[in-house]
Amino acid sequence: MSITQITREFLGLSSDTKPTNVATGSKFIELDTKKVFIFDGSSWYLNPMPVMVTDSLPTGSNIIGKVGIDSGNNGVSIVGSLANITGAVQNVTTAGTRVQLPDIDCHEVTIIAKRLNTSYIYAGGSDVSSSVYGVELAALESYTFPVANANQIYIDSSVNGEGISYVAV
Repeated sequence: MSITQITREFLGLSSDTKPTNVATGSKFIELDTKKVFIFDGSSWYLNPMPVMVTDSLPTGSNIIGKVGIDSGNNGVSIVGSLANITGAVQNVTTAGTRVQLPDIDCHEVTIIAKRLNTSYIYAGGSDVSSSVYGVELAALESYTFPVANANQIYIDSSVNGEGISYVAV
């Protein structure tokens, strides 16, 4: 798999060599291990997911998003998993016919216009078209939508068979 740059975010596999000529604070997301690394100016380090607990959190089991917190007698322990990272490709079979992304709970979705696209991809809400859209993307351009579910995003294309890849976090 080739590494794809999304502004200061990079997507790849754990077997890929991480880039070295990048800005401090850049992110590298391993799609196969779901790990996120941050570049500190000289090297990449694993970015642990921060968990904040305040004194007002009651004891017992509390569900906060997808991370379960047990704030019993012995402090705090994570009983859930870190955020899921899901990536896939979505094509528009027939230009002018919008396509909805699948039902994936998330915090944000980054869409990337495919490298071999010859025209524009239009992304937005359920009324997206070549004249009504949130963003217009040429090949390899990307945009991140802060949404609770990937199915809130629709895409359309001006050319049959063109599409996007996306990453939902």
